[in-house]
Amino acid sequence: MLPAAAQLYKCPHCGKTKPMLSLMSGNTFGGELWSDGRAIYPMLPKLSTIQKCSCCGRYSLLDKWKDTGRTSNKSFGETGELTYSEAKEAYIELSASTSDSSEISAISFSFIQAYNDQFRRPRPRKAIQENKLIDSISGTFCSPEDEDIRLVIKATKQAIETLDNSEDNRLLKAELLRELGRWDEALRTLRTVTNNDVKWIIDILTYHIALEDSRLLPLVIDGTEVDYSCCANYATIVANKDLPNSAEVDKSIDSFVQTLSPEIRKDTVRDALSGVYDRHSKSLLKVVSPCSKHFEIENQTYHICDYAFFRNFDIESLTFSENLRSIGSKSLYGCKNLEVVFPKNAMIESIGDCAFMNCKSLKEIGFIDSVQFLGRSVFAGMDKLESIKLPKDLRRIPEFTFFECESLKDVEIPESVSVIESFSFQHTAITHLTIPNRVVKLGDAVFSRCFQFEQVTLPNRLKVIPERTFSSCKYLREIEIPKSVNTIMKEAFDGTESLTTVRFHGKVEHIDDTAFKDSGLETVIVPFWAKSYYKKVFPNLTIKSAIL
Repeated sequence: MLPAAAQLYKCPHCGKTKPMLSLMSGNTFGGELWSDGRAIYPMLPKLSTIQKCSCCGRYSLLDKWKDTGRTSNKSFGETGELTYSEAKEAYIELSASTSDSSEISAISFSFIQAYNDQFRRPRPRKAIQENKLIDSISGTFCSPEDEDIRLVIKATKQAIETLDNSEDNRLLKAELLRELGRWDEALRTLRTVTNNDVKWIIDILTYHIALEDSRLLPLVIDGTEVDYSCCANYATIVANKDLPNSAEVDKSIDSFVQTLSPEIRKDTVRDALSGVYDRHSKSLLKVVSPCSKHFEIENQTYHICDYAFFRNFDIESLTFSENLRSIGSKSLYGCKNLEVVFPKNAMIESIGDCAFMNCKSLKEIGFIDSVQFLGRSVFAGMDKLESIKLPKDLRRIPEFTFFECESLKDVEIPESVSVIESFSFQHTAITHLTIPNRVVKLGDAVFSRCFQFEQVTLPNRLKVIPERTFSSCKYLREIEIPKSVNTIMKEAFDGTESLTTVRFHGKVEHIDDTAFKDSGLETVIVPFWAKSYYKKVFPNLTIKSAIL
């Protein structure tokens, strides 16, 4: 490398000049090339895409700086390479200040590659240099924070959306889709790249897409191509694997569209993932199966229609559009392989009946903070759901909301709730629960078959404990009945075999003969003034009086 006298560039913000590197000659010896397009050549360094002014501290794209000629001295200047923290700061600042797609693309790529430099390149580079398996490489490597991961995912999606359609960019787009785990889209995009000079890269990417491997891939290290000799033959075999048959999908979409009314039909559009939208109502109408394992709902979509993903066994992850406001009935019913939903800042207000019922692989519900209306059975049958915090403005927990969510242990019910309807928590794994004092009504069998239930605090405005409310809660040991309760209905505590003590704070006018059938009840603690009444109700039990 032979550097020339530095070029002077003028900052577009403050007008101060900065000497930048200029070369008389260079070469690519000892260089690196990576699947994300990053080329690192020690003997042929490049100026950083984004520059930071040493005077005003502002960031700007290199093409915004004005070239004012060479320096008169022998200084060589600098590349302006940013540290990772500077690249992160620059991405946040610049991406928020422009809507130009080419600028957003350049800004996003600069951050993606800086992120990869910091967190993803060191270990595979060291593994290849030491001729070892990557999992056997020891040492200290930087780990990203949650914010870093969130930002790089956002930048990757922006880059995908803003890349132009040139062949080089289609190859890069395929790689970014692969790194996001969007295998079908990545493979579909790779098929459009016909340049034989990059076929070896296409084969490598195809191979790793088939393996569903999203790791960053080194292509050249220290000037030598990394050996991926197995990829070419395997890529030929799998090039058409794991993608829906396009003719079959087209036929299915056409059949679905024909079922729509003429008014809706004229406004329908489809995306590359076999999703059909109504442009007029800004709704996702249907996703025809088979589809991509990852589905991203288009921006500006306000509503997911009833049955849109009904029993779609292909989908594994879903990204909501940030404008999404409502989810229709049975829209994701029976999507048994759906593992994760990315909210993307969506402010969902309404979720219809059975919307996520039997989504047996979905572990988290992190998108309901703003919900004001839930339909019945919304989360029923979600086997792997373990905890949930219900939205702060929710007024009613409908029938069967968490029915048969057999791993659900931790539930936070907001103070706004006044009604909890029948079967809503039946056969969950809840152990302890405080029901807010605003609740005035419980439905039948609300906590029936909650086999782990040990302790519950009832609200002080409750009047009726309905039929089978706590039936078969075999580990419930003790309960306090508030002064407000005037009725305990049949089989309310049936099968509570560990329930030995009940404390009554008032006089319950009607207690059904079967209310405590097959329970372990031995002692009833009552107000001193009601002791004679409870002796008649429970003639065979120990009655103790106390000031309650």
